[in-house]
Amino acid sequence: MSIPKFVGDLSAADAALLHHHGCRARRILEFGAGGSTQLFAQALAEDGSLLTLETDPAWIARTSEHLVRLGVRARVRFMLYQDFSPQAPPSPSFDLLFDDGVDELRRAMALATWPLLAPGGVFLFHDTRRERDIANVLALMAAHYNEIESVECNQRFRGTSSNLTVLRKKVAEPYLDWNLAEGLPMWRYGSGEVPDDFWDRRQDNLRL
Repeated sequence: MSIPKFVGDLSAADAALLHHHGCRARRILEFGAGGSTQLFAQALAEDGSLLTLETDPAWIARTSEHLVRLGVRARVRFMLYQDFSPQAPPSPSFDLLFDDGVDELRRAMALATWPLLAPGGVFLFHDTRRERDIANVLALMAAHYNEIESVECNQRFRGTSSNLTVLRKKVAEPYLDWNLAEGLPMWRYGSGEVPDDFWDRRQDNLRL
């Protein structure tokens, strides 16, 4: 898969990985306009949508010009960061979120927008070879660990480590004491005497 044209501060591995995930998404929310916006817009299907939040109007104007030249301007909706409300988003859910805006707002943005990600969707953090950015990933994991299916730190793509950490979301699975949930007798988990016939059985009585 070739990497589409873009102008921005992204490595080849990062650009390829963003385009790879963008091709598998229909509703994308990103924080930080630039090269990623161009890659996502080119990856989206005709019925896909991309909402880009940005703190700097100049970056919106510059990125918009690049999108016009690429012929995909109509696929992107820009919004100033300060005008966005996670409590009343323009779309009820997204299947891809990308966090790459100004450093001081990245963690707050991740925590605020995670609830907008649909189960099965992916959250991409950029620059996670930097300590402060991997700390943002850990903060999100601590807050929503019951909803995280998998984490791939600086995901490898085409044999090269990227600068992107990918979290995949699942339906929440709160902690359950499996001894109680599986209805086990107390002796089965170490409290009380084990029945003699347990050792005579050819197989255990646990069932998946």
